[in-house]
Amino acid sequence: MPSTIPGNVLQIKALEFARAGVEYSSRLTSLKQFALANQFIRCSTSIGANIFEATKSESRKDFIHKLKIAEKEASETAFWLLLFSQFSDFPPISELDSQLTEIKKLLGKSISTAKRNMENLNT
Repeated sequence: MPSTIPGNVLQIKALEFARAGVEYSSRLTSLKQFALANQFIRCSTSIGANIFEATKSESRKDFIHKLKIAEKEASETAFWLLLFSQFSDFPPISELDSQLTEIKKLLGKSISTAKRNMENLNT
């Protein structure tokens, strides 16, 4: 079974969030919100998929690009969570929102560090 890179907090958090996203999508499906469940599962799991893919990048530039895609998916996921929070009959999103905020912070730090390291290599 594939695993995270030991000590890679971003991968671990992204995998936990993807699992929570799948569970939330399942709850939306039980409310017959099939289109929303499908859209949410795609973006919420794509964050982690792109983070994992970044670890196998071909260059630092490719690594940054993959993390930026994950960052975009995180922004889309944030939109859906905001939308879901507008409906009283939808499951609560507070835990997902907290997890996503943490992932977005970690992504931002990872991207800025990778950019800084790339600039240092070019000087």
